[in-house]
Amino acid sequence: MGTNPNPNSLVIIDARPKANAMGNQVLGKGFESEEFYNVRKVMFMGMENIHVIRDSFMKMRELVNGKKDSTRLSSLEATGWMKHLQTILKSACQIAELVDHDAVSVLIHCSDGWDRTPQLSSLSSILLDPKYRSIEGFWKLLEKEWILAGHNFTTRCGHSLKRGSAINDQFSPIFLQFLDGVYQIVRQFPTAFEFREEFLILILDAVYSCRYGQFLFSCEKELVAATAHSHTASFWKAIHNNIASFVNAGYTGNRKSTEHSFFVATNEYAFVATVGNVLVAMDRLKQQTIHSERFFL
Repeated sequence: MGTNPNPNSLVIIDARPKANAMGNQVLGKGFESEEFYNVRKVMFMGMENIHVIRDSFMKMRELVNGKKDSTRLSSLEATGWMKHLQTILKSACQIAELVDHDAVSVLIHCSDGWDRTPQLSSLSSILLDPKYRSIEGFWKLLEKEWILAGHNFTTRCGHSLKRGSAINDQFSPIFLQFLDGVYQIVRQFPTAFEFREEFLILILDAVYSCRYGQFLFSCEKELVAATAHSHTASFWKAIHNNIASFVNAGYTGNRKSTEHSFFVATNEYAFVATVGNVLVAMDRLKQQTIHSERFFL
């Protein structure tokens, strides 16, 4: 897959529902108009904001912690979690198709650029490029799109919450939702990934454990100011020293058959509810403290 030879062939991907984007015009924001931009088109993906995702997650938590009976399946649907996941993966597939099949350039954004945007850029990259399906490539993708690009781990993951305090309106499991999306792709194409499901759970555990500096802050500037690289443990070093433990024995990444993009099934029957990941996240969230001394070695 080469670069786009046509600089005027650009599609703008707005992750938000169009109604939300139009509503932002009242606040002096808004969205791009095809009338004023030299673009092929502007597409709205319909992905909900952090507040809707947080509410869906809390319903999922209640379901996981509740009684297991015959109504469990319908209750899962009522949480909306799988529906939101379906929207994200459909959007990522659309982006991958635009780049791979239509040979156009794509610009992705949402409201702020550190939630829905990295979800889409990361998932579409995984669909398009096999290097991001390797262990090292996947980590580089996390560094590029999430850690250095400025996902707000501090507030979205609840790192700033006091022990026992209620979550605030900035908490939202956006990164967890992304990892759930990756899991759904891994499940459909297990031999295309160098890592197993346990690797994703380990990353999730690392985020909420507060053991690694890469997942404690909200941007590269904060990382540098806190001298996190020299005062906190490195997640990549921990993984690299034990990388064989996470390798998928069925991985076929060295074969030409995987050196192209692929597209996931996004119907509701193609997904599996990864409630185990949600439980891990919530258990870690309950154990967190606001005292930064715990984060440093």
